[in-house]
Amino acid sequence: MNSHTGRSAFDAAGWQPVDDWASVEGRYIEIYRHGVQIDRGVVDAVTADGTILWLMQDGALPRRIIEQLPGTYIRGG
Repeated sequence: MNSHTGRSAFDAAGWQPVDDWASVEGRYIEIYRHGVQIDRGVVDAVTADGTILWLMQDGALPRRIIEQLPGTYIRGG
């Protein structure tokens, strides 16, 4: 997992890295790729194997698909 310069601030707020993506359905998460936050929102659905999730975004687009690729990780509160 990549380190993020604001990591201690997130950890202090209760944000933790999530290894099991299948466990985040319905939770608010942040998505990082190579240590840079690329999106955040509520997980609408997750595949049974946890390799793909659908994110209801905070931004202009209503829904986005996220694939668990090398260098991509999520943090949830």
